[in-house]
Amino acid sequence: MINHHRQPEGYRYEHLGDALAHARLTRARPDEENGGPPRFQTVLVSPTDAEQALMASLGIQFDGRAFRFAGYRYDRLANAVNYARQANGPT
Repeated sequence: MINHHRQPEGYRYEHLGDALAHARLTRARPDEENGGPPRFQTVLVSPTDAEQALMASLGIQFDGRAFRFAGYRYDRLANAVNYARQANGPT
């Protein structure tokens, strides 16, 4: 089983070392209250019927938290679709 290490900003990492590296980098940056850029959090919603049809045609799965294609995890459907279209070649 893969443990997803989470950061407060909503990022997910498959490897603890990646999460720790991001935490170090984040601490070095000013936050929104101290003049830094605002942070946005991705909120996933279940795919619509049209999106589910597109996903089925490309072999993309949604596990309730992320989109999956060819062993990769995507937080955004658009990224999974782009990769799947590239991998499947021209139609």
